[in-house]
This record gives sequence, C-alpha cells and structure tokens, in this order.
Amino acid sequence: MHNGNMLCGVAKGKMVARVGPDAYESALKQKNVTEMDFTGKPLKGMVYILESGTKRKDSVKKWVENSLEFTKTLPKK
Repeated sequence: MHNGNMLCGVAKGKMVARVGPDAYESALKQKNVTEMDFTGKPLKGMVYILESGTKRKDSVKKWVENSLEFTKTLPKK
C-alpha cells in the first residue's frame, strides 16, 4: 500500500503490480506479464507478473518502482 492505495502484492502465486490505465497496454507487452483477472474479468491498470518474471531482485524492484510512480499520482486515502 502507498498512501492508502493498492501498490503491489501477491495473489494466486503471482506478483500483482498496479501500473495504471495509461501504462497498462505497454506492461502487457512485456515478457512474463498477463492480465490480472482476479475477479474473472481483466482489471485495467493491474497486471500479474508470472513467477518466472520475479526470479531476479532487480525485476521485482522495477515493478515496485513502476507501481509507486503510478500511485504517487493518486490522492491519499
């Protein structure tokens, strides 16, 4: 969480990253990234990073930093 907003986490054994609607399509084009469909339909602005995409510390750090850049634009809750 960042300022009360979802930042990133783990669900169903995959990393979840909040990239925001503007970066969503670009994120989906990256290797080891899929739509987040936790509720049965894709959540635009949220992506899953498969386990194979989180094996390196710098990869996880990149996703956390990307998520933080987006959540910095949101109002505090």
